[in-house]
Amino acid sequence: MSSPQTRAVHRQDYLVFSSDNHLFAISTNDILRAIRIVALTSVPEAPPLLRGMLTLSGKMVPVVDMNLRLGNPLRPITLDNRIILIKSERLFALLVESILDVHSLSLEPQQSAEMIYPELANYITGMAQLDSEAVILLNTATMFSESVLEQEQIT
Repeated sequence: MSSPQTRAVHRQDYLVFSSDNHLFAISTNDILRAIRIVALTSVPEAPPLLRGMLTLSGKMVPVVDMNLRLGNPLRPITLDNRIILIKSERLFALLVESILDVHSLSLEPQQSAEMIYPELANYITGMAQLDSEAVILLNTATMFSESVLEQEQIT
């Protein structure tokens, strides 16, 4: 019988980024790549979360603003911002404040990230620790599911 100290811990690689002075992470399995900010094409009468579209290999990709997803006011795009291309049911991009790096993280015992961001409760896998900071692990399969995108009018 193994003790809690000797039990194997499952670690996975996550891309860690910041938004609203908090750390978030997305599994590298869900990411096509991360890129520097590029010019976005505006979409008339687009829902607030949709900051615009970017062209990638001749295809238009919707860009969702993470700060707006968190319920924060619209902020100007800066050269520090990054775009994370997400592999989901469709290809989507997530605009974030900055990217830290890829880190191997393990899911912590049930902690309530939902209390920090109740509006993200359906999209949170759990929490992890990076040095002394809490990291909120996001589930892109639910965050960018067709039903969520239709509900938010991002199709």
